[in-house]
Amino acid sequence: MARDPYFFVMHSPDGARSQTFFSELFGWTFDGAHIDNAALPGAVITSPDGPAIDVYFSLDDTNDVAATSALVESLDGRAGEVIDSSSGRSATCRTPAGTRFAIGWESPEFEGTSKRPPPLTGGELGLVSFPSYNAASTASFFSTLFDWEFDEPDQTYSADQFRHTTTPSPSVGIHPPADDDQVALYFAVPDIESSTRRVGELGGSPGAVWNVGSGMNAACHDPCGVAFTLWHPARAFE
Repeated sequence: MARDPYFFVMHSPDGARSQTFFSELFGWTFDGAHIDNAALPGAVITSPDGPAIDVYFSLDDTNDVAATSALVESLDGRAGEVIDSSSGRSATCRTPAGTRFAIGWESPEFEGTSKRPPPLTGGELGLVSFPSYNAASTASFFSTLFDWEFDEPDQTYSADQFRHTTTPSPSVGIHPPADDDQVALYFAVPDIESSTRRVGELGGSPGAVWNVGSGMNAACHDPCGVAFTLWHPARAFE
């Protein structure tokens, strides 16, 4: 049963400026708005929704989109209109806490045209994390929705702070909210200290480096305010 993250979109007030920033930081190359040299596909677009993040989770069948949308509603989440496109079918949803995510089915014709390159040394999406004041409740929502299994809480933190899945790839986590309700994208880097300095050199806003059970990370923003997190994974998450 596929429920993995398969696509992400970074909405920016100035997509061209954000693309330049991430090209310099991670070495991303673009075909239009799409990142074409990362193993997990994504896009950086100019959008009135920006700064914002969307992450798409894969479903097995075109009929699963409507059925999963109905399940989201039954679990006190919210599901938007089911949209058909040339690449498949999708719907934007929200968790009971209000965090946006998307579900989708890729048509075989489209999926077959997008061969994934080998992973980048730095800049691959390695972890997707949802903000929640009650990690146990959010874990229950996704366990029912996607059949995800969550690990036991790190002994350093309570169950209501941090949780991580054991099943999807990239991994999915739950973290305490900061100043917004957006899903957080963690991009793996080999040297978090130098990557954090580079964010500032490129005109972004680097956050402090800190450590949790999943590894060292720093919450950052690009020059347009798009949020992302640098992540040096702990051994268990490599």
